[in-house]
Amino acid sequence: MPRSGKPTRLPVGIECDPRNPGRYRVRYSDQNGRRCRAGADLTLRQARDLLAEKKREVRRAALSDEPTESAEPVRPSKAAKGSEPVSPPDETALGEFISLYLDLTAGHHRDRGGQIQKAALWSKALGSTLVSAIGPEHMQQVIADRARQGKSPATLNRDLAFIRRVLNVAIDHRLIDFNPCRRVKPRREDNRRERFLTPEEECRLLAELDDQGRAIVTVAMLTGARRANVFGLRWENVDLAQRRICFRWTKSGRPYHVPMTDTLVRLLAALPSLGQSEWVFPDTTGRAPMKAERFYVARFVPAVRRAGLKGFRFHDLRHTTAARLVMAGVDLVTVKELLGHRSIATTERYAHLSDAHKRAAMARLDSGISAVGKGAN
Repeated sequence: MPRSGKPTRLPVGIECDPRNPGRYRVRYSDQNGRRCRAGADLTLRQARDLLAEKKREVRRAALSDEPTESAEPVRPSKAAKGSEPVSPPDETALGEFISLYLDLTAGHHRDRGGQIQKAALWSKALGSTLVSAIGPEHMQQVIADRARQGKSPATLNRDLAFIRRVLNVAIDHRLIDFNPCRRVKPRREDNRRERFLTPEEECRLLAELDDQGRAIVTVAMLTGARRANVFGLRWENVDLAQRRICFRWTKSGRPYHVPMTDTLVRLLAALPSLGQSEWVFPDTTGRAPMKAERFYVARFVPAVRRAGLKGFRFHDLRHTTAARLVMAGVDLVTVKELLGHRSIATTERYAHLSDAHKRAAMARLDSGISAVGKGAN
């Protein structure tokens, strides 16, 4: 049975062939409104081509008042007795099925760009391999290659999670019976990384960026926002009068607000995109947001290298915000709200950066003991 909550519907007009697991047929209406079926034992590509051909025939017939080629009328289905006949191995390639998966999941993921990147990764590595022929060794090889490229365990696990979801949908479409990803062990992640900028490092980094790059980095540090939220920020979510920003599409799934500092208000009010684009940081056309990955690879990473910063990523700007708030004595609950963390446990990783609250607590204890001592005298 299809898994609940998973988007497994095929495009309108294509349905699974009940007599041939993993194959498809088409369904359409002729010029008289009669519902018809055509084809059997088709691959996805064949089903799409046949459906397009039938639609063209219907349009031509509607214009000429000629009947379409004979097709099987849709009749009420009856439960098949006994086991279904076994079809030959499906010929759907992984790259083709990934394209279908992206169509099926459009609107289901907040990070659509990230999904497309993962799709491109797996399509490049295994796109020509038949879905039915993919085994755990294929996944392990791709993940091992990515690891040799220096990708973090967290990134490798996200790569594996994407292809696992794709193949789960392939199971629902009866292309395969077992998800080979279940036999690939995920990498152990260490999420305790706490790299953040010192004031001196911040100056060096900003000096290596152009005006737009400095604006992006400064917004990231003064809001603590994730990269996707910075580049996806719209002017409709920036309230200069009330001095606050609303981040709506977040990793936690819940929107949150961040008050703006004087510096941030002045910076945003001076951006050329204000009043010219719906995006705070648009691309060159002004009609879409700037590509975060392109900025990161082409401008941020070279600037980090020129500034002599070791092991510094864009996400570390968010760590910088959290670390500076904690070291300034801001309580962890407030830091949690400002960063949009779902759990206080995530914020507590920064607690050791400031001993101010501990010193204040011990000072209260010391003052109490002093008062007792004075009373005894």
